[in-house]
Amino acid sequence: MYRSLFLASSLLMIAAIFSCSSKSELNLHDIHADLVNGEKIYKDNCMLCHTGAIEGAHRLDQNSRWQESAEKGFDQLVYNTVHGYRGKYGELPVMGMCSQCSEKDIEDAVAYMLTHAGVMK
Repeated sequence: MYRSLFLASSLLMIAAIFSCSSKSELNLHDIHADLVNGEKIYKDNCMLCHTGAIEGAHRLDQNSRWQESAEKGFDQLVYNTVHGYRGKYGELPVMGMCSQCSEKDIEDAVAYMLTHAGVMK
């Protein structure tokens, strides 16, 4: 009985590990982002903070920080950008301070940054 209980709990633990690790594997094809628009939005509105790591913004060359953020899932990253977010590295203002951006623009910019950070394929 203890042996089957141990086996069942081991299988559950392995399943939990695999489900957690796959969450950060983002697929660009599932998101339907326009990376051309994302690049434009990034260069026009996001680049200043993300290049200078202002207020803790992830630079595109900080793959491990982007990987950590990606574990939250794409939808959560977009939500945090649209509504603003305060985390352990700093603060992200509402809409990333892009008052003229739509939510789709934000999605495209987030996808662009994740792609260029090497987190999204």
